[in-house]
Formats: sequence, C-alpha cells, structure tokens
Amino acid sequence: MPHVRINYSSNLPGFDAGLVIDRVVRALVDTGDFKEASIKARAYRADVFEIGLSSHGRGFVDAAIKVMPGRSDEAKAKVAELVCETIKSCGSWPKDVEVQISADVTDLSPAYSKTVVGSSAS
Repeated sequence: MPHVRINYSSNLPGFDAGLVIDRVVRALVDTGDFKEASIKARAYRADVFEIGLSSHGRGFVDAAIKVMPGRSDEAKAKVAELVCETIKSCGSWPKDVEVQISADVTDLSPAYSKTVVGSSAS
C-alpha cells in the first residue's frame, strides 16, 4: 500500500510519466510509512480534457493516492503535499501552459482485499 494513480493532460510535452512514477514511489518509500513492495503506481494521459471552459493554456497533473484506513487527516495531508512537491520537481514545464498539480489521499474501502501469488508469496 498505497495505490497511486496519476492522470495528466496531453498538452505537457516534457512530462515524463516514468520519471514521475519512479520519484513518487521513492518519496513514499523514504517516508518510512509504506512497504516498498506494496506501493503500486501507474500513470494515464488524458487526451480529452478541459480545465474550466478551456484546455488551451491550461494543463494538469492529478495524483490519487489510496491508503489503508487509520492515518490521520494531517498524515494524509503531508503525503499529498509530498507527492505534489515531488511531481513539481520532476517537470520540464511548458512556459505557455498553466499546470495545476494536485494530490488527494483517501482511505481504501473496508472491503479491499489483496492476494499475492508467485515467487514473493512463499
């Protein structure tokens, strides 16, 4: 845990999703609050989007982070801030696009289940 989903607008030509995922995972590991092998991260590019009434001159990177229940709102806010700052530090941001970077940390449902198969399940 956690699960990290990063969505980003397609008008960010310098955005390196692989680099962002790597750095976000490393930042989460460095907190000491999460097991490295349990962090799952992925990124999705939004080819169709609007920000307000336009997509011209505006872009976004949005991270949704789901964690096991039990962390305080303050702890979740710190993780959200860490993820935003990590994403910001990765960017080769276009000069002509206002990029909104956001992160939201929420609890997984009590119905969440996980099963591990394969060599690490021994």
